[in-house]
Amino acid sequence: MVLGVVVDFPDGPVLVLERTWGSVKTALARGPLGSLSALRIADQVNAAVHYLRKLQIRHGKVGIANVDLLGSPRYSAVTAKLTNFADATQYEGNQAIFNQDLCACAVFTSNLFVGHLSECM
Repeated sequence: MVLGVVVDFPDGPVLVLERTWGSVKTALARGPLGSLSALRIADQVNAAVHYLRKLQIRHGKVGIANVDLLGSPRYSAVTAKLTNFADATQYEGNQAIFNQDLCACAVFTSNLFVGHLSECM
């Protein structure tokens, strides 16, 4: 999440972002998330994709590498943030375009319940 912008930084403008623990991909490389953490992450990411749908925006990169966690999923109540909007596009009523994000969300959610990163789709 963008917290602010500094325009008079000596090297040019910079974004001030939240500090994250790491991505879901990083967490899965360390082993299974556990059902409660996986459900919380899935709920938060699905809510973000649903919100984007209401705005008629296709994210285009829903996946384990593009969801950051604000804390360790093993030691705290996890907060997930959907990131990387580089391929996000606005669409007007074309359900087929949005279905791509829905399919990616389904794959993302199933990947949350694997035992290790190597088992992801």
